[in-house]
Amino acid sequence: MHASGVVYFGYNSWQVERLICWLATRVNFFVMAIAKQMSRHPSIHWIVRVILGVAIVVCLLIPLVRPTRVAYHRWQFDRANALINDSFRTGRGVTEPELMPVKHHLSQLISMGEVSRIDFKFANITNIMDSPERVALILKLTTGKCPASLYWESPCPNDVTPLELTVWCDWEDTDVWNAFLDTEEHAATTMP
Repeated sequence: MHASGVVYFGYNSWQVERLICWLATRVNFFVMAIAKQMSRHPSIHWIVRVILGVAIVVCLLIPLVRPTRVAYHRWQFDRANALINDSFRTGRGVTEPELMPVKHHLSQLISMGEVSRIDFKFANITNIMDSPERVALILKLTTGKCPASLYWESPCPNDVTPLELTVWCDWEDTDVWNAFLDTEEHAATTMP
């Protein structure tokens, strides 16, 4: 007969010891069986090598994900913007669904920190169709007599004063745009 000893979870200590020994032998048996199978079947080693190789390749490709996303959104933006420019050249006009891809890819580029968005407000330029200041500014923007930009937009002409302009450009062009539009001729202020 065994002495009762300490009680663990309703079992005597000798019962717990026997259970631990039984589990240890089963685990040992299982580990030895796996080792024996691996020595008999080199294909298991091959599978382990393939899994490790894939893991290493994935780790090496992770740094390439961000530049690939940037390149993808730049490419898609350029395609959508080219379609819009063609629509303007042919005089067809642009619909809101055609603008959605441009705005989507610009917002993705902004979220990745690749592009800057600047909102300008012109206190001395009224946003009406016949405003000479507005016409002069739009001519500069459409004929390329302005700093480099990816895209710009302004609300349609109406009685809204002052004129507002949103410019999307590369970060290095932000100061150039601020200097270009903060002249006496334009007197733009950057909106928050």
